Amino acid sequence: MDAFNFANTAMVCLVNIMGPSVATVLIPFLAKMRDSVGDRNVLNTYITAIMSITYILLLTYFIIGSIYFFAGNSNSGLTFQELTFLLTFILGVAQYTRLISAIQTAYLQMDSKFIIIKVVAMISAILSYIYIIITPNLSIVEAAICIGLSYVVECVGLIFSNKK
Repeated sequence: MDAFNFANTAMVCLVNIMGPSVATVLIPFLAKMRDSVGDRNVLNTYITAIMSITYILLLTYFIIGSIYFFAGNSNSGLTFQELTFLLTFILGVAQYTRLISAIQTAYLQMDSKFIIIKVVAMISAILSYIYIIITPNLSIVEAAICIGLSYVVECVGLIFSNKK
């Protein structure tokens, strides 16, 4: 459990370098945005920048970690550090989808679709909760994957909710 807590905290911190900017920059910009080519270019550039920077940070972290932990290592079983790194990978992908969800949520908020946001979040939470309850002897890696998949379900639900 310590490996999971550390991995989750590390990935939340890493991804949240960009995450809060969605609420502080994106939503106010969307509120003031005019439907012009210039404003759309600024919006697209901003979203591309925060997604790319976060992706590069995660990719760098995972490449360096993979080389450090798994290059030439042929022993069976995972050490605590390797388990922590594996969990950071799973939860890093999950947090990246949370960043995408935050962007999708901003668009839905601007369209006053607040109920849809909550329904999608509730559905994804219920699905992961059901899986955790019905699965006997759930490992910590399986729990991390389940949580990550619930974030993916939420993200996909928000993306489809934004389709006009």
